[in-house]
Amino acid sequence: MRLFIGIKLPAKIRAYLYEVERLFPKQGLKFVNEGDIHLTIKFLGETEDINSINAALSKVSFKPFNARLYGLGVFPNERFIRVIHSPVTIGKEELLALHYSIDSALNKIGFLKDKNFTPHATIARVKSSSPEIIKIVNSIKFAQEFIVDSFTLFSSNLTSGGPIYSVVKEFSAEVDK
Repeated sequence: MRLFIGIKLPAKIRAYLYEVERLFPKQGLKFVNEGDIHLTIKFLGETEDINSINAALSKVSFKPFNARLYGLGVFPNERFIRVIHSPVTIGKEELLALHYSIDSALNKIGFLKDKNFTPHATIARVKSSSPEIIKIVNSIKFAQEFIVDSFTLFSSNLTSGGPIYSVVKEFSAEVDK
């Protein structure tokens, strides 16, 4: 099973980012479906060890925190665009800490630690770039805030129409009583 860990975004943010997708040319871009837009925390790849993964992830604890997506950006750079995304600005340090906790827990059961992690929501993969893309990216300014109070283990089934994501298990933040 192909697995990854992510954070679900509220429906209003997914809808907003989906509307932003419509500003881009359709050719040369593969857009993320509205219901699938999320923040990826860690990609695990093909594995069948779900019980060990769930056990490791259940030991990760964190407090709910506020986060914000602000504007658009590209990876790896403006001259060679492969991904259009919305970067996290507020809550970035907390997401980095959550990523580190998840990475450490999974490292204990044999998963390699990530070298780089930049909190973001991917909205499109770029197959062929054009100067128009970066003009649109630079012209879009917005701020969308949300609360991170859980993370999710997803499965990803690759199909000819794109990936189909399913929730394997959700892990909630600690709530003070």
